Amino acid sequence: MKRGRSGAAAVAALVLVALTAGAAGAAGATKADVSVAQYRNYLNSYCRSLTPKLKAAENGMAAAQKADDMNSFFRYFGEELGYAKLEARLIETAQVPAALRSRMAPAIRTAKQVNVMIDDIGTLFTSAPKLTQTQFASKLTALMKKIAGLNGPFNHQLDSAGLQDCGSKQI
Repeated sequence: MKRGRSGAAAVAALVLVALTAGAAGAAGATKADVSVAQYRNYLNSYCRSLTPKLKAAENGMAAAQKADDMNSFFRYFGEELGYAKLEARLIETAQVPAALRSRMAPAIRTAKQVNVMIDDIGTLFTSAPKLTQTQFASKLTALMKKIAGLNGPFNHQLDSAGLQDCGSKQI
């Protein structure tokens, strides 16, 4: 018999590690005095590098769900949240050229909302042992619906600023 953390505690730990890595990775990612072209290239390149990782996490979640392997499902879910947080944090904190500030303002606000919701999901996972399965599922579903509701507008905001690799091309 295996010893160690309960399934919920292990999942919570994975989510917290992913969220912490997201915040730490984005901390030094800003650039000062960049041109519009440099800004777009920098962010689009970064987002392009995350796309295969996000797709792999999504595919892992689908395979784990099909196999009814909830531990693997939530591990991949935590990875996906961590990558999403990295990307949203970079969009939120990168130095925006003056020429793009008005166009990026809505995307930056949305990125902040996404980061808060991902943090809320992390908090939910840490409180999971205190909740019933129904309470947990209900709260997680509500948070995921809020995030899903931001996807379309967020992608449009990013596309309009020339960041298609962070927006519509990443779907």
